[in-house]
Amino acid sequence: MIVWDTSDETLAVRSQITGYDAVIEHLAISPDGTRIAFGVGDGRVRVADAATGDVLFELPVGALRVTAVAYSPDGSQITVAGGFPASGALTYDATDGSVLASLAHPATVTSLAYTPDSLLLAVGGDDGSVTLWREGEQIASLEVNDWVTDVVFSPTAPILVAARQDGVMTVWDVTDPASPALIVGVVAADAAINDVAFQPDGTRLVTASADGSVRLWQVK
Repeated sequence: MIVWDTSDETLAVRSQITGYDAVIEHLAISPDGTRIAFGVGDGRVRVADAATGDVLFELPVGALRVTAVAYSPDGSQITVAGGFPASGALTYDATDGSVLASLAHPATVTSLAYTPDSLLLAVGGDDGSVTLWREGEQIASLEVNDWVTDVVFSPTAPILVAARQDGVMTVWDVTDPASPALIVGVVAADAAINDVAFQPDGTRLVTASADGSVRLWQVK
């Protein structure tokens, strides 16, 4: 893995992380940009110094592969999900790697997302469900009805978007996170939606799909 400095157009290499024979499957950068959490095909997540590439500590996932990694926006937590033979996710203290919570999920977790205030975590799975967690406790479960490929919260409003393998995205009002309300379901593509992201001001949403399309959506 190579880390570049993007502060100017020279794109100087800041560090390189080497020595792993397995595929680096997922990674997340801490909000302050100083650390990188990355999952390797050996079922472990390493947390490295972004400037030097030195691994600071490891997070055992208890699975054969890592399926998702997410930092909380306040930088205090790292949540990691793994596939077979384990399901669910683990939340760790981002400072020292100690386990804060174990989040049970009935199937393989495919995606993770925090609210901007770091208080709520969405966990999407290949069983077509999204569970919502607060302080390590499940408070709601949403039936999305197809393999969940990505989840994302709006940066400015209590809205959760869940993308599906069949090209549909569902939009939920999470003003009361214990009782989410479906706002709309939209056919966004003719194939699986791979990624979903909000514009920083929350007014637009972009979807990237397996059919090669990228679509921009107005959020009302």
